[in-house]
Amino acid sequence: MKNIYFLITKWTGYLLAFIGIFFAFNKINTNVPIAIEKLVKIGIIPLTLCAFLWHTVFAGNIIHSKNHFFENEAGGANLAFGLVLIISYIFNFNLDAVLSILMCFSIYIFIAGLCKLKYSTLNSSILSFILSITILYFVYKGFVYQKIDLN
Repeated sequence: MKNIYFLITKWTGYLLAFIGIFFAFNKINTNVPIAIEKLVKIGIIPLTLCAFLWHTVFAGNIIHSKNHFFENEAGGANLAFGLVLIISYIFNFNLDAVLSILMCFSIYIFIAGLCKLKYSTLNSSILSFILSITILYFVYKGFVYQKIDLN
């Protein structure tokens, strides 16, 4: 039964991430701050919270061992990114701060993809690489927007 909850949280998280990306792509050329907000609120925050669950509560489905240390560590990192992003919107952090958090999350996801590639299969790492590169695209657009807006 634990396996089904793992799959539900995993695919719910990725589905919401790509829905957030879809809405963000629709706004990125007209309103960058709104695009980033949609990406974060619809996509990244739910993904990180779901990833926390699938790495901790439903641990053992990724690394099949009795010791879930690394999965719990990954879950904690995901929870940290999610909570920091929630706090960034509660306390009205500026766009640069949110973009910096997203850049760190993107690097984390890219490294996770490399680990999956080394210890698992190419198929298991593709989502991580696509997500990481897509987030970096939005980070780039956000920083370019900030630079143009300042001039």
